[in-house]
Amino acid sequence: MAVDELDTRILRLLLEQPRTSVREYARLLGI
Repeated sequence: MAVDELDTRILRLLLEQPRTSVREYARLLGI
């Protein structure tokens, strides 16, 4: 995945679900 794609997905998660965004962000990064 490109960095731009990750950024857009993260931004969408932040706008849609600010509470779970941190968890989803970690999943996207593979932490």
